[in-house]
Amino acid sequence: DFIMSTMWTKWGKSYINAINSGRRKPLDYEVTRYNGEPFDYNYNNMMHEKCMNFLKMAISTEKEAGKDYIIMTHHSPIVASCPPWYANTDKQCRFVNPLESFVASTGAKAWIFGHTHYNYCSKQGSVPAICNQYGYTKSDPNYKLDATIELD
Repeated sequence: DFIMSTMWTKWGKSYINAINSGRRKPLDYEVTRYNGEPFDYNYNNMMHEKCMNFLKMAISTEKEAGKDYIIMTHHSPIVASCPPWYANTDKQCRFVNPLESFVASTGAKAWIFGHTHYNYCSKQGSVPAICNQYGYTKSDPNYKLDATIELD
């Protein structure tokens, strides 16, 4: 089975403070609306919580049924997958969630994600965490057009 979610990132306080102090919001947040209102960090973080609740419920259901499953999310659950140009900055929270322990606890056959425009592959416990993306304007040298995943 597949469990799929956007799994919004949770914006950190330092980034929220920078936006509140006049830093320009990301362009997609300037044009996106939620219930007719600008999609701001409050909605963003609320959606993060909703996605996390969904993932926990869906994982629990799969485990109780004894099924194998793959998790697919748009945003990354692995801090190390952050593109180096945003790593360790207040903008990092727009790309990755610090959920390595959660990923390891899921028992998923794999966790596949995107959003970072930066390729990454690791294991969190026994769970492969995989990201294979084309990139922003040109192909990442680590991108594999013919990538496949073999699972036990």
